[in-house]
Amino acid sequence: MFSQKTFAILALAATFLPAALAWDCTLGCQYYQDGKWEYVSKQANIGDTIYILGGSTTIGANCVPASTSWHNAKIYSYSKN
Repeated sequence: MFSQKTFAILALAATFLPAALAWDCTLGCQYYQDGKWEYVSKQANIGDTIYILGGSTTIGANCVPASTSWHNAKIYSYSKN
Protein backbone atom coordinates (compact mmCIF):
# COMPACT_ATOMS: atom_id res chain seq x y z
CA MET A 1 0.00 0.00 0.00
CA PHE A 2 2.51 2.67 1.15
CA SER A 3 6.20 2.35 0.50
CA GLN A 4 8.60 3.09 3.36
CA LYS A 5 9.67 6.30 1.61
CA THR A 6 6.06 7.51 1.28
CA PHE A 7 5.39 6.65 4.91
CA ALA A 8 8.50 8.56 6.03
CA ILE A 9 7.42 11.64 4.06
CA LEU A 10 3.91 11.50 5.53
CA ALA A 11 5.29 11.06 9.05
CA LEU A 12 7.60 14.04 8.58
CA ALA A 13 4.74 16.20 7.26
CA ALA A 14 2.54 15.23 10.20
CA THR A 15 5.30 16.27 12.59
CA PHE A 16 5.82 19.74 11.13
CA LEU A 17 2.33 20.60 9.91
CA PRO A 18 0.97 21.81 13.28
CA ALA A 19 3.91 24.22 13.63
CA ALA A 20 3.44 25.45 10.08
CA LEU A 21 -0.19 26.28 10.81
CA ALA A 22 0.53 28.00 14.14
CA TRP A 23 0.45 31.77 14.37
CA ASP A 24 3.62 33.63 15.38
CA CYS A 25 1.94 36.69 16.90
CA THR A 26 -1.17 37.85 18.73
CA LEU A 27 -2.17 41.50 18.40
CA GLY A 28 -4.69 43.46 20.43
CA CYS A 29 -6.51 45.90 18.16
CA GLN A 30 -9.24 48.46 18.56
CA TYR A 31 -11.23 50.45 16.02
CA TYR A 32 -13.86 53.17 16.20
CA GLN A 33 -17.16 52.33 14.57
CA ASP A 34 -20.74 53.50 15.09
CA GLY A 35 -19.77 55.87 17.90
CA LYS A 36 -17.87 53.38 20.05
CA TRP A 37 -14.54 51.57 20.28
CA GLU A 38 -14.57 47.88 19.37
CA TYR A 39 -11.80 45.55 20.56
CA VAL A 40 -10.56 42.52 18.65
CA SER A 41 -7.65 40.13 18.78
CA LYS A 42 -5.83 39.26 15.57
CA GLN A 43 -3.37 36.47 14.87
CA ALA A 44 -0.63 36.76 12.26
CA ASN A 45 2.74 35.47 11.20
CA ILE A 46 5.90 37.54 10.94
CA GLY A 47 5.91 39.10 7.47
CA ASP A 48 2.11 39.10 7.12
CA THR A 49 0.13 42.24 6.36
CA ILE A 50 -2.94 42.72 8.54
CA TYR A 51 -5.87 45.02 7.83
CA ILE A 52 -7.88 46.93 10.40
CA LEU A 53 -10.82 49.02 9.17
CA GLY A 54 -9.09 50.31 6.06
CA GLY A 55 -5.60 50.59 7.60
CA SER A 56 -2.87 48.03 7.14
CA THR A 57 0.52 47.18 8.57
CA THR A 58 3.19 44.54 8.15
CA ILE A 59 4.25 42.40 11.10
CA GLY A 60 8.01 42.60 11.61
CA ALA A 61 10.59 40.77 13.70
CA ASN A 62 9.51 39.95 17.25
CA CYS A 63 5.91 40.65 16.18
CA VAL A 64 6.43 44.43 16.12
CA PRO A 65 3.99 46.04 13.65
CA ALA A 66 5.37 48.67 11.24
CA SER A 67 2.46 51.01 12.12
CA THR A 68 0.34 50.99 15.24
CA SER A 69 -2.28 53.68 14.71
CA TRP A 70 -4.56 55.21 12.10
CA HIS A 71 -7.29 57.84 12.37
CA ASN A 72 -9.90 55.28 13.44
CA ALA A 73 -7.94 52.23 14.62
CA LYS A 74 -4.86 51.17 16.54
CA ILE A 75 -2.85 48.20 17.73
CA TYR A 76 -2.48 48.53 21.48
CA SER A 77 -0.59 45.32 22.23
CA TYR A 78 1.42 42.65 20.46
CA SER A 79 3.23 39.56 21.63
CA LYS A 80 5.06 36.58 20.24
CA ASN A 81 3.31 33.23 20.76
